[in-house]
Amino acid sequence: MCLVAFGLVVGAHPASAATTLVACAGTQTISYAPGLTNTPGTVTAQGTNNLGPCVAPNTNITAGTISFGATGTFSCQGLLSSTSEVNVVHWSDGSTSTLNVTRTVTKVNGQLVNTFTGVVTAGTFQGASVAWTIANLTLQLLACETANGLTSLTGVDVFTLVSV
Repeated sequence: MCLVAFGLVVGAHPASAATTLVACAGTQTISYAPGLTNTPGTVTAQGTNNLGPCVAPNTNITAGTISFGATGTFSCQGLLSSTSEVNVVHWSDGSTSTLNVTRTVTKVNGQLVNTFTGVVTAGTFQGASVAWTIANLTLQLLACETANGLTSLTGVDVFTLVSV
C-alpha cells in the first residue's frame, strides 16, 4: 500500500511543471495520555514521523524525523478537524526544513487519511511545496467510547517536497 500511495503522490505533480526534491516513505506513531475520548479533556499527545527511506537527488539525505508534542484540550472529534501547523523535519545529514502546512482529514473505510499541503518556510529546500499524506491504518474509534480512550495511533507516511 505504501508504494501505491507513494506513486500516487509523486505522480500527482506534472513532470513538466515540478521537480521532486525529496520523496520519502515512512511511519507515524502517536501516544495520548490519558487516552482520547469523545468528551474533551486535558491530554498530552506525543508523536514521531520517521521518514525513510528517502530519495533526495544531489543531497546526502536518506531519512528524516518529525517529532511533536502538545498538552491541551483534545477529544476524538479533533482527529477529524482541519488544522494549520508548523513542523520541523530533522534530516539525516544534520539539516532541517521548517514546514508551514494545512492538514485536512478524510475518513476512508474506517481509516483516517491526513493530507498536508503547504510550503517549506526555512532551512533546506526553502520555498518547496509540501505534499504529505498519513494514513492511520490502525484507527480504533470505538476506543473513544471506553474509559481508557484511544491511547495510540500508527500510520504510514508518504512525504514529498517539490519545486515549482
